[in-house]
Amino acid sequence: MLDIQQINEQLALPDFRLQTIAQLQKDFDRAQIIVSFSMGEILPQITNALIKLTEQDLKQLLYLIDVPEIEWNMADGQSYQEKLAEVILHREALKVYLRSKFV
Repeated sequence: MLDIQQINEQLALPDFRLQTIAQLQKDFDRAQIIVSFSMGEILPQITNALIKLTEQDLKQLLYLIDVPEIEWNMADGQSYQEKLAEVILHREALKVYLRSKFV
């Protein structure tokens, strides 16, 4: 599978980045969370959206994205929402990557 370095390399490609943002938008829309992602820095956009969510909305979003419930090792100074944003971005980018390889 893809590791975080490979994801970052893929996200540097405009087409992959656009597809990943579209996947993020699709899943947030399915969870009925109103947010609009742009081509700018993706992680801060996800983090800001997560901060505003209720616990119920967050659980629904994680279910729709298919993020497993695990304990994460937090980097120094990293908030829960920042780490969760990384996990969500990784999962969404993985969906785009797998779709491009197997569809």
